[in-house]
Amino acid sequence: MIGQVLGDRYRIIKELGGGGMAVVYLGQDMLLNRNVTVKVLREEYARDEDFVRRFRQEARAAASLNHPNIVSVFDVGHSGGQHYLVMEYVEGTSLKTLIREGRIDLRAAVAITHDLCGALEHAHRRGIIHRDVKPHNVIVTPEGRAKLTDFGIARAVGSGTISATKMLLGSVQYISPEQARGESADARSDIYSLGTVLYEMLTGRPPFSGENPVALAIKHIQDRPVPVQELNPAVPAALASVVEKAMAKNPALRYQSVAEMAADLARLFASLPQGDGPLGSKRRVTSRRLRPAGYAAAAFVFLLLLFAGWWGFKAFMHVPEVTVPDVEGMEISAARRVLESNGLRCQIQEVHDATVPKNRVIKQGLAPGSRVKKGRWLTLLV
Repeated sequence: MIGQVLGDRYRIIKELGGGGMAVVYLGQDMLLNRNVTVKVLREEYARDEDFVRRFRQEARAAASLNHPNIVSVFDVGHSGGQHYLVMEYVEGTSLKTLIREGRIDLRAAVAITHDLCGALEHAHRRGIIHRDVKPHNVIVTPEGRAKLTDFGIARAVGSGTISATKMLLGSVQYISPEQARGESADARSDIYSLGTVLYEMLTGRPPFSGENPVALAIKHIQDRPVPVQELNPAVPAALASVVEKAMAKNPALRYQSVAEMAADLARLFASLPQGDGPLGSKRRVTSRRLRPAGYAAAAFVFLLLLFAGWWGFKAFMHVPEVTVPDVEGMEISAARRVLESNGLRCQIQEVHDATVPKNRVIKQGLAPGSRVKKGRWLTLLV
């Protein structure tokens, strides 16, 4: 694979690692001249229609997410019999590696978990359950910020469940009891897995160990982990309680949303001692609620925005309307000229479609004949 170019755009530079379904490479986007992460479906699965379908589901789910604590997905394609996914390249270290090296202090553990709460809340609001939250799928930047990656088994709620597909997905060391039983997963399943990740950051080990996946799954269903404070007496009771609540066997007894968990983490962060580890000591974790001292400033900003919005609305109402022309099938430069002559601007979004000639407009973002304000931006898929 090294040196190979996928989709006439992504040059493979070196292998970074891999999972059960795919191999991960460092690549170069030759069009935009930037480094990217390229995930290529393993050859033994590329011929399996079911695996290919799951791989494309990953792309569709992950591409709908745009959050600073989620690794962005840029492109998905098929080239030379290989299915690939192109993602943001993040400079950083796997959380699993940092835990193994003992580089996570209490404040870092809380800050990282708070970051992951933000990532999961963004996904859950869009009906997406990660289903595979684990330290291996978290990259921590040199500044200590966490980014969640590998929505490889995430699926939009309503498009199927684990029990429906008869598959038990996720890494067993971090799997929720309901997933271990083959039942459907929801947002609270991700919360349980996030609790196991926090447990491991605080104690240096996963909550359960076993000789095989079946034994591990049974422990998640039946056993209680060794209390966090027995393994690490430095963990305050309030933080241990967060772990215990997140890892409740009964989903109804867990946090009902990651926002609730994030609020508890934000409240206790300031009381944690400054650690001497390289991560977390300079991070600030804040609750979504404003402190009383911030109300006046927030109100002032709100009034400014309201005033600016009123003037902007008045100006907008005086902008004339134009009719959107039909540019589908046109060459890009011709389509751009037609749009500009009608008082419209365009932005280009590239997609892979082998049935359409290169540099031709596949679809336009606004229907031909629509009436819009002059100067409106129109997205062209090419």
